[in-house]
Amino acid sequence: MVPKLRGDGSGDGPPPKTTRRDTSFKLDMLDALLLNSLIKPADFVVAFAIIQHRNSENGECYPGMDRIADITGFSTRYVQKCVNKLRRVKWLTSRRPNRQNSNRYEFDETFAHVHLRHKKRILKEREASRLSAETNGSSRQTQPPTGIIDRPARRTVAPPNTLIEHLKRDAG
Repeated sequence: MVPKLRGDGSGDGPPPKTTRRDTSFKLDMLDALLLNSLIKPADFVVAFAIIQHRNSENGECYPGMDRIADITGFSTRYVQKCVNKLRRVKWLTSRRPNRQNSNRYEFDETFAHVHLRHKKRILKEREASRLSAETNGSSRQTQPPTGIIDRPARRTVAPPNTLIEHLKRDAG
């Protein structure tokens, strides 16, 4: 007989009940985090691990640093850096009632709503430009698609030996 898995993977008991609204909140929050250019991939992974522990009744998350480190595969110190970054950019608030309990985290819903509204506006603009291009008979886009995430372009610099080889080849 195969035991039913609980949410924490211990194998004893049914999974915890989550409501459709709570699941929707989690997905919206993760979607909004992806849209923020200040959030790096490691920060997102830590936020994902924290939001997995969200209590549907009060909206708080209680995972300890060791638990987050186990889930993500990061060191405890690196998890602390990521949590501090999420707090610094105002996505996450945390408090620790006493030294005996783990931190209590809450995600700020206002940031999520702002980013999701921005995403909807961008998608509507893209759809309108696509429709106008179709009605004008133009099969190609007049403008390149605008990105949702506004990140500065990274400049790649070739290693010195490759650069010298290219210069010699171009000169000769």
